[in-house]
Amino acid sequence: MHKDDRLAKPFDVPDFSESGPIEFTTRHRCVDCEILSPRVETNHTLISSRYGWRLHREVSFATGDTTYEWRCPNCWTLFRTNRTSS
Repeated sequence: MHKDDRLAKPFDVPDFSESGPIEFTTRHRCVDCEILSPRVETNHTLISSRYGWRLHREVSFATGDTTYEWRCPNCWTLFRTNRTSS
């Protein structure tokens, strides 16, 4: 057995607490391609480098309303490219 095989890797083993299995957050949908986000423990995990999802916040100056938009890694790259080139 290779010594690295003995080490537990993050996310390979479910994390059980006294109350049972961990609870997952709500899954989000990309506003552009409509793919569902992976199941993760927190939104911070979703925006990590492992998953690469991004939450964009837009404030309307006319109404003062705030809009939150989740984007998958591919759509985020396109969105960011299009915003900087316009």
